[in-house]
Amino acid sequence: MSALLLAATFVLLPSRTAVSADTLVVINQVSLDQFPEVTVYFTAVDSAGLPITDIGKDRVQVLHNGRPVPDLALDLAEAEQDGLALAVAIDTSGSMQGKPLETARGAVRTLLERMGPKDRAALVSFGQTVQVIQELTGDREALTRALDGLVARGDTALYDGTFRAITLAAQHALGRRAVVVITDGEDTHSRLTLDDVIGKAREANTPVSVIGLGEVKLDAVQRLTAVTGGSLGVAPDPEQLGERVGQVAERLRKQYVLRYRALDSRPPENELELVVNQAGQQVRTAQRFPAPPMPPLTVSLADLAPGSTVRGRVELRPNIPNTSRVDQVEYALDGAPFQTVAEAPYAFTWNTSTVPPGDHVLTVKARLGDQEARQELPLKIVPAIQLSIKLPGGQDVSGRVKLQAELDAPAPVAGVEWAVDGTPIGTAAQPPFEVEWDSASVPAGEHVITAQAKDEAGNSGQARQTVRVLPAIPGAGPTTAAGTPAANATAKPGGTATPARTATATPTSSSSSGVLGKISPAVWIGIAAVIAIAGGFMYAASRRRDDGVIEASATRVGHDGPATASGSQMALPGGRRMDPTYPGHAGPPPNDFRNAETMAVTILPGDLAAPSEGPAAGPGHATVTVSVAGEPPRSWPLGIDQIVGRAAGPGVIVVADQQVSRRHARISWEGGHFVYRDLGPMNPTRRDGRTLPNPYILRNGDRLSVGRGELTFSI
Repeated sequence: MSALLLAATFVLLPSRTAVSADTLVVINQVSLDQFPEVTVYFTAVDSAGLPITDIGKDRVQVLHNGRPVPDLALDLAEAEQDGLALAVAIDTSGSMQGKPLETARGAVRTLLERMGPKDRAALVSFGQTVQVIQELTGDREALTRALDGLVARGDTALYDGTFRAITLAAQHALGRRAVVVITDGEDTHSRLTLDDVIGKAREANTPVSVIGLGEVKLDAVQRLTAVTGGSLGVAPDPEQLGERVGQVAERLRKQYVLRYRALDSRPPENELELVVNQAGQQVRTAQRFPAPPMPPLTVSLADLAPGSTVRGRVELRPNIPNTSRVDQVEYALDGAPFQTVAEAPYAFTWNTSTVPPGDHVLTVKARLGDQEARQELPLKIVPAIQLSIKLPGGQDVSGRVKLQAELDAPAPVAGVEWAVDGTPIGTAAQPPFEVEWDSASVPAGEHVITAQAKDEAGNSGQARQTVRVLPAIPGAGPTTAAGTPAANATAKPGGTATPARTATATPTSSSSSGVLGKISPAVWIGIAAVIAIAGGFMYAASRRRDDGVIEASATRVGHDGPATASGSQMALPGGRRMDPTYPGHAGPPPNDFRNAETMAVTILPGDLAAPSEGPAAGPGHATVTVSVAGEPPRSWPLGIDQIVGRAAGPGVIVVADQQVSRRHARISWEGGHFVYRDLGPMNPTRRDGRTLPNPYILRNGDRLSVGRGELTFSI
């Protein structure tokens, strides 16, 4: 949509003599085709009628409906290479015969020669009738041929010819349009009126300039040029016609193009005031134009879709289609504003690392005057660096533990810093970002391991893992990171189990070898004899009257006094002790306390400490409850040493499930703790979905998964 403004009119003078010290500003055209974007074409001339071409936007001010426009663009139309649609109407009445018509042809050729590559021109002749001798075209030769065919005769249909020229110019899709009329008289034969022509020019947003040849009555055409934003020139004789046409062409090339955004629209008309500061003068011209409705303000973040997952630094670029400028854009998260941008393109780099991970709602709001538009986007924010801690042996640790970090980062990571309970323990610079931690450096119990990483983009990530440091089992020797003892326990004659140590050979120095080498063979024979005699005594002391029975004292569960019964266990071939669950074993006599659900046999390793928690937490004061789907729960009191398995037998904690091995695990009282050990089953025992460390110190409330059954330990 477009509109013509009322504009001041300047006169093309026949000489360069100044007649006024004032600068003249003429608004030639206002385009509203992309409203609220407004395009204004204007011309500024000095007192000699020459174009002023050095005006910068710092010397121009625009007021839209009385409000200053904060942002505008200004340039010469020639610099922007805006195309021009030019329609030339030539008087071919009888009075133009001879030299006047020939001079007019030459002046129009000069005008066409100054056309730019994107300009288009059309030719109209008006005399007794109106004829379009050439439609809009960029073909210079076609225009020249059309000029050569002009013939002068009849009356002057000035208004009809001008109306037709305006119609042709309005067909041009480009923004700039102009009509130039060359005539030597007033209208004598038109069907249309001057008001019809002015109305058409305003509707088509096309300025009309008129060049009068000879003695011309200027009253009517002066009104036409003033209302439409054109210019009026006079050539008293044909020789000056070319100069006047050249001035019109120069002014069309030196038009200014001013663009701004309408701040609002106030029907029925908006008002534009243009202020130009030139040579110490302030030139003002105020005009009105129709007020189209303002399009709705909308805003969106085109790069983000609802439900997107974002991390790290995110570029927020709002899309505001109906305008190139707004007062401000505001960003808010979960209703709380966190950034406001007042400069185009209103983009903002958002560091999501400062936001807690999870589901959030991002809101972008654009404001322009009284209008506001918004978009709300549900988003999921995740840490910029996806970091997790890997524990090879699970959450229960002892001894030296290897800690590894698994991470995913948008940029290269400089390293991972490790800490335990906030105390740094090391930094790993390369994948797998591993450090070794001696868990013996902290007390037994729960501790928090922290891994922190930062990448080259400034993103950071942190992972926390709670672990349980197991107390060292007295006499059990060093343990691995997964909690597995470094030495196995073996039984020895006499009924006392003693952990067996793994011997390590250490090379001796040459000096030691020299000393030993000086001992005589007789001395060595004496030492060997002493050792043999001592071994014989020890072996004899360990034997019972019955050659295949191991001595053992037994105590009934819950009984704190001394042993009141004595039991015997058959020795197995090779010296192995008979297990109460061994197949084929008939079990204890009827009056033996091993008929109870739990058997407590005091076969204690000699180097295990007494229960540190007292009788209340020791054998006879703790139970294991077995739950299997489809069967009622059943509880067993715990003694010194018991088997967990699916095969029933004296002292066996039975888990009736085919996925459980006959001898699945063992629970024993060691060093003041109940210790759980898997005995190599096909389906290892699990806790919290993870394979249970082996061995594992039980604590009150532990729930262990054995096959499809569950064991609950209670003190």
